Amino acid sequence: MTYGLTSPDLAFRLDPVTGVLSAEDAYEREIAVSPTPLMWDNSGAPAVTDGEVGATAQPTAAESPEPSTSTSDEPSEGASPTEESIETDEQTDTHPEILPTASDGPEVTVSEPPLPSAPPEPTPGSPPTGSETLGLAGLDGPSPDSRGELVEAGLSGANWMLTPDLAFLNDPATTYPVFIDPSVKKHTQNWTTAYSRHPNATFYNGKGFNKGGTHEARVGFESDTWGTSRSYFNIAFDKDLKGTKITSAKLRLLETYSWSCSDRAMSVHLTGSVSGHTNWRNAPKLTDGNKLETKSFAHGYKSGCRDAFETFDVKKAAQKRADEGKDSITFGLRARDEKSQYAWKKFQANGDYAPVLELVYNRKPTVEPKSLDLGPDGKCTTTEPYVRMGSGGLTFTARASDKDRNLDRFDFDLWATGKWDTTGDLLKSTGNVSVGGDKDIALRTTSEFPTSRLTNGTLYSWRVRAIDDANSTSSYVPAKTPCRFVLDTAAPQPPKVSSTDFPNADGSENGFGNDPEDANWSSKKFGTPGSFTVRALNTDVARYEYGFNSTSYPFSLSRVPGTATSVSATLTNAKPPTAGPNVLFVRTVDSAGNISQPTKYLFYVSPRDQADAPGDFTGDRLPDLMVVTDRGNLALYPSQATTDLAKGTGDLDYSMSGAYRPNPDKDPNGDDLPPFVAPPSGHFKNALITHNGDIYGGDGLQDLVVRLGDKLWVYPGDGYGAVNIQRRVEILLPDNAPSPASLTQIVSAGDATGDRRTDFFATVGEELWAFTGYNGATIDKAIRLSATQWSDRDIVTVQDVSGDGVTDLVYRTDVAGRLLLRKGIAAPGGGTDLSSLATAAASAGGADSVYGSSGWGSVNIYLLIGTPDANNDGVPDIWTVRTDGTVRFYAGSKTALSGAGSEIVGTSVYWKTRMAIG
Repeated sequence: MTYGLTSPDLAFRLDPVTGVLSAEDAYEREIAVSPTPLMWDNSGAPAVTDGEVGATAQPTAAESPEPSTSTSDEPSEGASPTEESIETDEQTDTHPEILPTASDGPEVTVSEPPLPSAPPEPTPGSPPTGSETLGLAGLDGPSPDSRGELVEAGLSGANWMLTPDLAFLNDPATTYPVFIDPSVKKHTQNWTTAYSRHPNATFYNGKGFNKGGTHEARVGFESDTWGTSRSYFNIAFDKDLKGTKITSAKLRLLETYSWSCSDRAMSVHLTGSVSGHTNWRNAPKLTDGNKLETKSFAHGYKSGCRDAFETFDVKKAAQKRADEGKDSITFGLRARDEKSQYAWKKFQANGDYAPVLELVYNRKPTVEPKSLDLGPDGKCTTTEPYVRMGSGGLTFTARASDKDRNLDRFDFDLWATGKWDTTGDLLKSTGNVSVGGDKDIALRTTSEFPTSRLTNGTLYSWRVRAIDDANSTSSYVPAKTPCRFVLDTAAPQPPKVSSTDFPNADGSENGFGNDPEDANWSSKKFGTPGSFTVRALNTDVARYEYGFNSTSYPFSLSRVPGTATSVSATLTNAKPPTAGPNVLFVRTVDSAGNISQPTKYLFYVSPRDQADAPGDFTGDRLPDLMVVTDRGNLALYPSQATTDLAKGTGDLDYSMSGAYRPNPDKDPNGDDLPPFVAPPSGHFKNALITHNGDIYGGDGLQDLVVRLGDKLWVYPGDGYGAVNIQRRVEILLPDNAPSPASLTQIVSAGDATGDRRTDFFATVGEELWAFTGYNGATIDKAIRLSATQWSDRDIVTVQDVSGDGVTDLVYRTDVAGRLLLRKGIAAPGGGTDLSSLATAAASAGGADSVYGSSGWGSVNIYLLIGTPDANNDGVPDIWTVRTDGTVRFYAGSKTALSGAGSEIVGTSVYWKTRMAIG
């Protein structure tokens, strides 16, 4: 039997195990599905319990329903991955302390409404009459005791082929006519029964089960057919309930049949979702590990125990799905004793009496992080240098909202940093501020708190939460590091800073990251001067001092002491030294020489409108460094230019997130959520990374090559310093290549062979390999250059070091703790003869020369990478990460390095734990 399948915008796919046919759109979303094709004969009568009153005989023996609690099955619902916010290194708290978390007050008691009355019992209808095929009860599906088999399904081009089982057709026991069912059902309902008698068959939304399908879900063992059923329900959930406190959650079911009026136990479980592909073999497991509640009852056996509703407490599951921000929840139903016919039950699955999840919840209030303010003229600072506050009265401000319109009050905390356990909250009643009548959104400020109760020169911390009238509390804000300030009664206050040319990218005081404000890029392209507006907060300030990305202050602007603090000044002709993340440091100096703490102003500089240079991710033609942090996240460190932008310095300062992804919670029809968010934390854990030019798409933008697990990927760059993880494309290696999982290192060599395509060098244990000719999908050739000696060596760079236009190889030998230079030989047809890089003897000059004489062992330098020219002298350079947590830059040489390089990052804890650089 052959059916034609056509669609202008859908693709058809066949599951080879279940025989389920799916129609998918261009985004691989399932639009329509046909359940497993079945064939069955006309034997047996329709199930007496399907729409009928029930069985005619009560059980003759009592039974104790002993649950079959298998401990071998694994729960199908494990812990879900966390979506932690990813901070840049510079946001690391330098004064960590253990603080109490926000906890709700006593829970408000919720009274349960009474269960509704069950609908009237159905009246038995007359049995079907007539002998016509179209009048047969088995036309729309097999009865429980019909004989049947699966139909073999195939898909060839636009033809859907169904091949009946010939042995079944020829079996003398088969009662004709035989029915074959290949119907298609759109996704408009969401439940299924898994049936052990047909373990590969699907009965999504009851289709294909019994006469005309079924509107009833089954659980338990049916002795008439020797089949066991379990049922599953996908129920719509609201992803906006994320952060909500579930007060009560009840799953309400209408039982329409039990084998008797003797109570028997069944259980409800939290599972993964089910679909038109779900059958007995692949259905989610229902075990004690994901069990929510067990209840024993019996309804639907004639007048003695008529149809009735039952509820199950699923609060734990509802809270879990709410915390995860899911838009659906799935419950599985099973009899506790799946060997006893007395535990068999049926439940209404469709229509007005389908299962219902009844939720009572209170959405927690939220505090807007950007709203936090410290008065007078201060702000929330979470990283050093912290704002300094003079003597007088301090005020604390925040804005909160509550979707349930039951906001009650703010709770501000203040304490000496590191002394919470000793002093607790210093504000006490001053920190408790009522919202009055503003129950949905409220902006409130505390009354003044006198600094006479504080100690001069001391570092203080503060934070805030909001509480509603159901005693539910928001999280404390800031979520991680609290706001901090130093009480300083002598120094002038830090100035206010703003800019139209370079808009603020850190209103939330949480550094560079993946927040909506991180989409604020400058209107000025890199290299184009712009301006900043500054305003002193003390009248006797005599000048402003400022600089970019470090606390050196090469620039200054005079101010006349006595000028009113309402008068601002403009820093003109400002040229940030890198595209991407930048920090402007501005401080004030008063007429007595007292110096304020600096104000840090974080902003992003847009790239130039030109192709990226080799190694450059941010569009300023300076190479940058990608880093995999200890948590497996990607960070970009752009290298810096000199103050006049004349050349690069090799310096690395502030980092930004190196990756993002489309926001999975954003409504495609439009909402206020940002289009992009941080990737899952740990996405790049244990990765190898490398970059050296535009290798994919021909868009002139830098791309990142990543080895993750057993695959090699290219992550296309966006020109602004990051990659979208969902746009990655797998790089396919030739059959003779080693598995990507076995790579110990991979380095991009640019175009070493002269064919205008990217090449890579890699190590695999003792072996050195070259992968040449990447064409956007596959590597053309995999060449093993050496079979020995590379287990204690590291590739540093594969570029033209000597300046003769031929690719050279610089590597580290860990045994000797040295760098060696192997010079390449030009190939006759152009490019480099790769065999000249395979051994020292085959190289130009016939030997490797010493490039770095001593101190290069991994005991001192645990990570190192060569980079395209960073300081504009025409020679590739080197970045190293030392075991003491410092980072050094080595200006390259055509012959041998001299000196100990320049320390560009002082000792930092987070630089001691890098997984990879590239």
